[in-house]
Amino acid sequence: MVFSILFDLTFKISIFGNAGFGKTSLARRYLTDFFDKEIKVTVGVNIGIKNFNINDKKVSLQIWDFGGEDRFRFYIPIYAKGTNGAIFMYDIYK
Repeated sequence: MVFSILFDLTFKISIFGNAGFGKTSLARRYLTDFFDKEIKVTVGVNIGIKNFNINDKKVSLQIWDFGGEDRFRFYIPIYAKGTNGAIFMYDIYK
C-alpha cells in the first residue's frame, strides 16, 4: 500500500551561514515549537517538513538546514537547487 499526501503548494526554504549562528535552533523551534539548548553540530544538511493549511490549500514547507562548517559548503550549490527562499544567518558579535 502506497500512502501519498497531495499538496496544493510546496515550498523549499534553505537556511545557511557559518557554524554556531543558530540555524538549527531556528529551524527546530519553528518545526517543533520547542527550544533545545543542547543542539549538536549539523553534519551535511538536515531537512524538516511542516504541513499546514492556508485558505483551504494544503501547503508543505521544506526547511533545509545546511551545516555551517567549511567542509560542508560543497552541499549548498547541489542541494539548494529549487529553493523558493533562503535565510542567511550571521552573528554581528563574532
